[in-house]
Amino acid sequence: DEISMMSGELLDKLSILGQRLRNKKEPFGGIRVVLFCDFLQLPPVKSDIFCFDAICWRRLNLEIYH
Repeated sequence: DEISMMSGELLDKLSILGQRLRNKKEPFGGIRVVLFCDFLQLPPVKSDIFCFDAICWRRLNLEIYH
């Protein structure tokens, strides 16, 4: 599914899980993550907190492709 459907809470939980599994402090424990979305289409499911409101979002080194 698109990342726009994922809540910020869930994104932070997945990042913490990756950090614990890999024993690294960087987002997602350094696991490369590919995110796809169109923020104008689908809102988060069962949440008002968007993925870009997640704590880990600000620490990601995102490359945006159009």
